Amino acid sequence: SLEACPAAFSHPAVSLAKDAVGKADDAFDRRPPMFIKHDMILRMVQESTVSGDVTDWLAAMLYLTTYTFMLRLPSEALPLAKNMAREGHKGQKAVVSLRGDTLCAGLPRRKNLPKGGVLRRRCWCRSHPEACPVHVLWPFFEYYEDGEQPFKDFSKRDATGRLRFLLAKMGVADARRYRTHDLRRGHNEDLRQCGGTAEDLRNAGQWRSRAGFAPY
Repeated sequence: SLEACPAAFSHPAVSLAKDAVGKADDAFDRRPPMFIKHDMILRMVQESTVSGDVTDWLAAMLYLTTYTFMLRLPSEALPLAKNMAREGHKGQKAVVSLRGDTLCAGLPRRKNLPKGGVLRRRCWCRSHPEACPVHVLWPFFEYYEDGEQPFKDFSKRDATGRLRFLLAKMGVADARRYRTHDLRRGHNEDLRQCGGTAEDLRNAGQWRSRAGFAPY
């Protein structure tokens, strides 16, 4: 047998290459840009709360978290753990913590920031009280012990399927064509429509340059 080290196949670059190849396939569902914006997120949270379905509610909070911090859901939102004591991240753990009046998401690695970074969101109660990071999202994380991961039981497939299911329940057209990346895209569009400057958009998503968010 060949004595070759398979470690290279677990490198993040390999996963990115596989995704690129998959999207280049003729069977890939090419579509116009789609956006999951604030009003859609709010409806998901409200309706899942009323229905009492725990899985729907957890999924809605996952989508709210992803939207709030403009995260890549599979690699950044799913691993998030509650961490009360620290602003940033420790080792390879992605954490959410409250620092004074600011909710922080510390990530050990980002696509454009190999050394990671910290995303910060202040209170939104003046404009969006029902989806405020400090007064809605943090109380959700407070249900969990320090170090627990609320979304650990979701796979990428689960998250996409549940998203489409909730959108279909809400009567959203073409619900089956939405993807979790549309949460990130939707927040970017909301900021733009509210008069956000190029610098605001760049900082919100931690893009290195304007070219990073231009495709959105």
